[in-house]
Amino acid sequence: SLGPIPGALPPIGRWTAATGSIDSGAWILFAILYLWQHPHFFAIAWMCKDDYEKAGFKMLPVIEPDGARTMRQIFWHLSLMIPVSLLPFISGMMGNVYLAGGTIITLGYFCSAIPMLRHKSKANASIILKASVFYLPLLLVIIIIDKGI
Repeated sequence: SLGPIPGALPPIGRWTAATGSIDSGAWILFAILYLWQHPHFFAIAWMCKDDYEKAGFKMLPVIEPDGARTMRQIFWHLSLMIPVSLLPFISGMMGNVYLAGGTIITLGYFCSAIPMLRHKSKANASIILKASVFYLPLLLVIIIIDKGI
């Protein structure tokens, strides 16, 4: 999907400004932000699907009310986040602190969707949303700690 691209582009600009080049690090950060946005957005869309429907917006949770496709999208993007979140370590950008911390929070983000898989509800979508809101700041703290150690 194209929607998350504008939200994932700022790290490329910042990376380029800091390093003077667009290399793999910029694209890794882009990929993490791109994938992060889908579960975040679909959780909001599920929680607000009645409002979207009243306003005439054709969001996936509105046009497909049983939630099967919405959950596939959430789990597909969360599944891709697991290997993509390892790329900063694999590429040598980050060290062992990032590997441990990034893995734990990415698996936590993934697991936040399991209740929604079992029972599609606003409360369970809220769990995904909360996990998504905590994920990025925690990831940034882990990156700072990793680079500072």
